[in-house]
Amino acid sequence: MRFPPLRHPLVGEWLLSVGPVMSGPMGAVAVTWLEVGSWSALTGVALSAWEAEAIVIASREYAAAMETYSNKQHDQPWQPESEKTDMSKKLRAMFAPAR
Repeated sequence: MRFPPLRHPLVGEWLLSVGPVMSGPMGAVAVTWLEVGSWSALTGVALSAWEAEAIVIASREYAAAMETYSNKQHDQPWQPESEKTDMSKKLRAMFAPAR
């Protein structure tokens, strides 16, 4: 998974390491402060208060985006230009008529 350019790239890496979302009764939900604190203690990554908060906020946004973009009526908010090209080629090849 790739993110758009971030001011603090480690926050994105940590979000993925914690797990960007958890399973809830109705689908994906944001990670909690407790989850972030447990991850920090178990991995030995000493987070500052703002870093922990950034992970929680990013997780909330991630969970909300999963819901918004899951219905396929919206384009993804960000995708690297190189992946757009590669994906287009893969889709064309996948749906090309058999010869």
